[in-house]
Amino acid sequence: MSQLSRQKKKSKAASFSSIPLDAIPNLPDIPDQIYFSIGDVASVFQIEPYRLRYWEREFSQLVPLKRSNSRRYYSRDDMYLIGLIKHYVLDEGYTIQGAAARIDHLLDQLSSGVSSSAQADIKPCAPDLNQVNS
Repeated sequence: MSQLSRQKKKSKAASFSSIPLDAIPNLPDIPDQIYFSIGDVASVFQIEPYRLRYWEREFSQLVPLKRSNSRRYYSRDDMYLIGLIKHYVLDEGYTIQGAAARIDHLLDQLSSGVSSSAQADIKPCAPDLNQVNS
């Protein structure tokens, strides 16, 4: 896989694997591999491949490796990110922009040196709709 090259969209400020696993609800068991094809990812998360390709366009943090023949290979960090995106968009009903904002906020917390004990307190939560509407 030495021919793999990373697209230059936006560098990841923090590793998604540093996110506490309990902060990603319903995260399926991720096989012990280094890279995953789009079919592997779709199978693990039980979503369609077209959705992953769409999320790549909408989430600047999701940048799989691509070979010269445009085959996508997702890393473990990408798998954690996809778990977050799936949780926010499909399970919680966030818009794409809302989910991207939540993920950016989480990355900011991780990259600003939040201690590991404070990371354990990071939990996904839906905003109180009564406060939003007030």
